Amino acid sequence: MTGEARRLRLEAAFHRRLRMRIPFFLLASLPSLALAGVAEAAPQPLGAIWQNGSDAVIVTPCPPGGDTDDFCRGVAVQQGKKVTPLGARYMSVTPLWIASSPASAPSLVILGDSGGSGGFGDLFVVTLTPALAIRQLQGERMDSVAVHSEGPLPAFELPFDIEFFNGAPHAGAIIVNLPVRWKSSPQGGDFALDFVALGKFPPSARQLEARLAAMRHELHEWAKDRHAVAQLYPPESGTGTPVTVQALADLALSGHADLAKDLLHRAWPKNDGHPLSGEGAFWAALCTRIAHHPLWKRLALDQLPHAELVLAAANPQSPNHAANTAQSGIMQ
Repeated sequence: MTGEARRLRLEAAFHRRLRMRIPFFLLASLPSLALAGVAEAAPQPLGAIWQNGSDAVIVTPCPPGGDTDDFCRGVAVQQGKKVTPLGARYMSVTPLWIASSPASAPSLVILGDSGGSGGFGDLFVVTLTPALAIRQLQGERMDSVAVHSEGPLPAFELPFDIEFFNGAPHAGAIIVNLPVRWKSSPQGGDFALDFVALGKFPPSARQLEARLAAMRHELHEWAKDRHAVAQLYPPESGTGTPVTVQALADLALSGHADLAKDLLHRAWPKNDGHPLSGEGAFWAALCTRIAHHPLWKRLALDQLPHAELVLAAANPQSPNHAANTAQSGIMQ
């Protein structure tokens, strides 16, 4: 088992034990709540969670040679006697979307949730007709995926996560929910950024001024805490400056990297009228995280308006590149 997998399993086990202790603690005075809690903590039942004729999606025990936890679950597609494993090491397997017609493609969307606090898991889009095709995304914050129908197809809000930036804790990840549609093809289809939905609500001047005020306050508080007189960044803040990073990421990932860069410049703290150094390094570090996130390539985010500003700041030739390798989560 990899170190990351072991960390996730230990974290999940801790949360399971916590859920199980609460009902027993309350057992004497609140027996009905206690029994409900015990039932909730039981392993997910094995067997079909979706079926159409001889086709089914089934929850399985974890395969041998890996995790032996009683709560560990896998998921597979069963077609007659043929079983195709999709993934394993989950606390739960849940259908998030099911096609209105058995003949539709894709057939359903499934989340395999590993149960940790970071929401690590696998998102599967399963197509059963005319042939089996699987598309998968893996990473943290997958428990926040939302799926709805657009005609016969699924549409998604996928989390673009920025983890541990500028000293942020694990619970302080920055998440931008991207509108994503399903693009059908003879090969089974794939995820595609919904550029139309992304451009529906450009930021107003009033919204930008509000973001600027919030960023300016946060960055000035950081400078004050650091007693910075010449350089603010690096080193990292230790708190993640979440207001600033969220505002910049929201803009950059909606085709407004030009506005993001301008807001950062206007909000960056000054000392005696002179900007503290580090603004360029901060922007480059953030752009490096964004441009090296797996969804950047998977969803062709380099086609966003002003994406060249992000790519220029994240250029591998930049002296900040090696020190700011992306730590974000979703993988193909």
